Amino acid sequence: MSTLIQSPARNARAFRSAVLVAMIVLAGCGAGGGSLANAGGPLPVVPTPTPTPTTWSSIKRGGEGSVTGLAFHPTSANVLYARTDIGGAYRWDPVTMRWTPIAGAIGASAAQSRFRGVESILLDPNNDQPIYIATGKYTFEANGRIFASGDRGVTWTHLDLPFPLGGNNPGRAMGGRPVVEPHLPSTLFHGPRTAGPGSS
Repeated sequence: MSTLIQSPARNARAFRSAVLVAMIVLAGCGAGGGSLANAGGPLPVVPTPTPTPTTWSSIKRGGEGSVTGLAFHPTSANVLYARTDIGGAYRWDPVTMRWTPIAGAIGASAAQSRFRGVESILLDPNNDQPIYIATGKYTFEANGRIFASGDRGVTWTHLDLPFPLGGNNPGRAMGGRPVVEPHLPSTLFHGPRTAGPGSS
């Protein structure tokens, strides 16, 4: 049996021809000259999502500032108040299970905004209708004020104090300083931060 020996030049020409044929075949696999990436067929079409319109609506804020204390009436169930450092006072409504702001008009103007800071809440232990709130945000501001209500915060009168209060000062959550005289509810005692004890 004879052995066929081909020259290196002939082998090179045959290799180049084979490569050229392979390139032509591969180029035709994409249905008209597509790339190798879609040689198996067309790529799937990804649908463009339809944008959904965004609707904005208001939400109930429900309060302002931090709750620094609660005041429970000692003899009447569900009579409960909350004081805040910069957002006034609130009364618990057991029917609606919500907190009702009771000092909305207090400190409403910029000149009196310091009265939104409630340092203490006082209750009459013998009567669940009266409530007193001692107001003033900072002791470096003007003097504080005590607001009094005989109908659980529906209507108010006030008494100006000869000293400032600090409803938003450090230590504001340590508890109330004034008290109602249980045997004479018209008398209030107070121990302010910047002055000695006094009474109304």
